[in-house]
Amino acid sequence: MFRIGIGGFTHETHTFCPAPTDVSDFEEQKGVRSGKGLLDYYRGTVSCTGGYIEVLEKAGAKIVPTCDARAGVNNYVTKKAFDK
Repeated sequence: MFRIGIGGFTHETHTFCPAPTDVSDFEEQKGVRSGKGLLDYYRGTVSCTGGYIEVLEKAGAKIVPTCDARAGVNNYVTKKAFDK
């Protein structure tokens, strides 16, 4: 049986936005999910991550959810947010 890790990091950078993207932007805008919460949130959705889950479950693979962090459009991501 294959063990496949899934996760993601999504952010759209626009340097004309005045504020950098910090940890709170990820937590408040689109969310940070990990473990079972990541699978529960995306399972059955029309999204890339939902598609990964569907295909991997049908194939009988062991899905290892890592972390999925998403923020909207803003300036550069701070080092603190990236490291976290």
